[in-house]
Amino acid sequence: LTAGEVQRATGYLDRGLSIAPNDPQLLYLKGEIGLSSGDIASAMTAFEKAQLDPETELIALLGQARGQLASGDPDTARSITSRVLEQSPNHPLANYLFGLAEFQTEHYDGARSAFEKVLMYNPDHLGSLQMLGAIQYNAGQYGLADTTLAKLLTLAPDNLIGRRLLTATRLRQDRVSDAIKTVQEIADTTDDVPLLLLGATAFQRAGNQDTAQQYLERAAALSPETPSIQARLGISHLLSGNTAQAIKEFESVGQVSEEFTGQSKALIAVSHLQNRDFDQALAIANEITEENPNSAFANNLAGSAHLGLSNIGAAKERFSKALAIDPQFTPAALNLARVAALEGDLQASEEQLLRILEYQPHHETALINLAQLAASRDDADALRGYLEKARAGSDDAVRARVALARYYLRTGDSEAAMQVAREAVDANPDDVTAILSLAQASAALNQRETALTSLGGLQSGSVKDPALLTQAANLYRGLGENQLASTLLEDALELNKDYVPALMSIAQLEIREREFDTVRSRAQRIRELAPESPEGPAIEGDIEFLNQRYDAAVMKYREALAKQSTPTLAIKLFRALRLNGQTDQGIEELEQWIGANPESQEVIFVLATALMQENRLKESADQFNALLEQNPVHAAALNNLAWVYYQLRDNRSVSYAVRAPEAAPESAEVLDTAGWILLEAGDTDKGVTYLKQAHEKVPENPVVTYHYAAALAKTGKSGDALRMLEGLQKTDDVFDGLQDALALYNALKNELRR
Repeated sequence: LTAGEVQRATGYLDRGLSIAPNDPQLLYLKGEIGLSSGDIASAMTAFEKAQLDPETELIALLGQARGQLASGDPDTARSITSRVLEQSPNHPLANYLFGLAEFQTEHYDGARSAFEKVLMYNPDHLGSLQMLGAIQYNAGQYGLADTTLAKLLTLAPDNLIGRRLLTATRLRQDRVSDAIKTVQEIADTTDDVPLLLLGATAFQRAGNQDTAQQYLERAAALSPETPSIQARLGISHLLSGNTAQAIKEFESVGQVSEEFTGQSKALIAVSHLQNRDFDQALAIANEITEENPNSAFANNLAGSAHLGLSNIGAAKERFSKALAIDPQFTPAALNLARVAALEGDLQASEEQLLRILEYQPHHETALINLAQLAASRDDADALRGYLEKARAGSDDAVRARVALARYYLRTGDSEAAMQVAREAVDANPDDVTAILSLAQASAALNQRETALTSLGGLQSGSVKDPALLTQAANLYRGLGENQLASTLLEDALELNKDYVPALMSIAQLEIREREFDTVRSRAQRIRELAPESPEGPAIEGDIEFLNQRYDAAVMKYREALAKQSTPTLAIKLFRALRLNGQTDQGIEELEQWIGANPESQEVIFVLATALMQENRLKESADQFNALLEQNPVHAAALNNLAWVYYQLRDNRSVSYAVRAPEAAPESAEVLDTAGWILLEAGDTDKGVTYLKQAHEKVPENPVVTYHYAAALAKTGKSGDALRMLEGLQKTDDVFDGLQDALALYNALKNELRR
């Protein structure tokens, strides 16, 4: 049977059953032979009899489940496998069959869990790898699907379904060269039409029309009755310049028309525009306008070519003529607005865009351009209004949603940014800008896992824009995933070795690894490429700071601040001054900086904290209050101000202590401060509640442990308090309150002895 010799296996089986008709092993094998030969009814009967023996009950049940799946009854198969899983929850085959049943009934989460459980115990199970990869692909988790399917092909290179899925996955990630390699590994020997079509797509995306055409010709020869393949072959010939052959292919599927020649020219002209071959595009566009002088499309096409060649006057003339022919030809109207902006006439640009809204009130591009004009004049309300209008106009307005999410992030409304970003990803799960906006919003809300999941599809090589790669890398940096950030930054610099934002970001990563020579070279290159930027001297200042040469760091940071005064540089200068023994001067310079930039919450917080650490408590309280006037829910400011007032014996400490956990309910530090202040103020119940929550979050923190033990002692739970303090009296760690903790320990110990 294993060798595929079903007839011989059946002969031996029949002889065995003639001797022992009720032997459970033979009955089970009869079921297997029934499945192999397609005799499902016979197989099910045999499996049912084999279940009567405890030795074969389990495998016979699973045989029945396989039969139900083969006969198209996944619900019964799921019921059977559930019975097996009740007895053996980790049984690999039972989980695999359960996963198949879940998949066939479109319960994809259950299927995913089942296949993952199989792979936990058998990491090389081919069926589970294939099914899990398919689920991940369908869910848009292309990075995960790539990993799963690549492993499948390593184990089973002839698995065609897996190879198709992996090729499609890599195309979805824009990893075109990897998709090509995946197809080429078996391209010479395969007759699999879907795989050949995927290969053709990959080569077309890579700009290799000749090879794409070869793949399409092979697919067409293997499946000559499939019109869509013939049509794709015609488009391939058209793009490669073989118009006659393209027409022939289109005729073969009945898709050619009298307008075909003009359409083909237009398609070729558009291709030249996309490739920035403006001279060739203009030559073809002029041919089309000569043949169709009253075509708004043709005149707009010619205008676009002129604009690419910086022939502003000629471009404006063509766009105007297109609108004269068709006053509602939106591409020409958008182009005229663009020309007006290039000429510096922003009012004319805005008027042109507003005219578009008269007949297309929710036109996304027009509204985005109007929002950009509003931003240029610092009109935040108009900016938001235009983007919200585009959002309301279409569920598919991804670009407007991405721009709106960025606006909300800039203004501090992370919840609104998250909602809009989710809508953008729902509209187009493959859009890189949408993915980045969702990751940014998640990070702003401290939802680390959600941010990482969003970024998961942006694997190395999947994005070809250095700006987007750098944005993704900076997000990874903020999430602590430095290796992933480094990989994306290297990709960005491979695309453009002088892309300054990528040079800045990778230098910061290399500083962490103390690769100072490399970082100095990068800083020097940044100085050369962007002499007005503060980043070159700022990075050099970071090198000096990490090498504890604080005098030199102060000089570099001052140079950077002279180029651009930013909160980050102001804070770096203060820290260098403080470590150089110049804390008072650092505080004075922070106060001066805030005087010129009174809305910088970050710098105000640093100043207030520094004053608190210097025991200048009243001044510290003033700064924290100034910060809270701008941001009443700044959790760290609420927490620190509560502690400052507590030290000043000011009753206002209680109100701020209560507000802080509302702003940061998951912060152990905030909960500990609130609990201790409330406990000291006599609100024992609420104090104990906060301190218990804090201790559950950081049970190893000695200060929190002491505070919670003191609260327990105060409520009469001396034994519990003593047990918590036993570890502290043996510790070598020195912490604020250690002596008080030891005193409480001794007092409780004596009390319990009595």
